[in-house]
Amino acid sequence: MAAAALSGLAITASFGVAETDGDESTDEFYRRADQALYVAKANGRNRVESAVKNV
Repeated sequence: MAAAALSGLAITASFGVAETDGDESTDEFYRRADQALYVAKANGRNRVESAVKNV
């Protein structure tokens, strides 16, 4: 029954990923991942974008 309810529904997924070496705050780490997510959404759906750490 649930599959019938989803008929015609398009599901997309965009992801922003970040890696840390522990040399940054948690807030900065999440900010970079969040920024990568918005880049993925801006570049189209069903994408994965990675965050680059500024050195």
